[in-house]
Amino acid sequence: MTDKEFKICFAVRHYHTFGKILKKTGYNSFDDLQDEFAYNALDFDGMDPTDQTVITLTRQAENEYHQRFHASVTCWVAFYGAITATIAIIADVVMHFL
Repeated sequence: MTDKEFKICFAVRHYHTFGKILKKTGYNSFDDLQDEFAYNALDFDGMDPTDQTVITLTRQAENEYHQRFHASVTCWVAFYGAITATIAIIADVVMHFL
């Protein structure tokens, strides 16, 4: 999943309605949103969505979004652990010399 796709999926998951999703992502139409995906990733009711139309992710898009989200969380936890371990080692070395 690309960064643009992730941004669209995030907006769909958090804002739900077409008008808010367009506003948050900066796209002009449903077709512009859908064109960012290599497959049909967005579902909506009706042929012509209004600002209040609820948009959802397809199962494939939902799965890819969750994989990317969990990978991001795992990366941040690993980064936090590395920083914490480095600080602990530095503190131990400094305390050893005092």
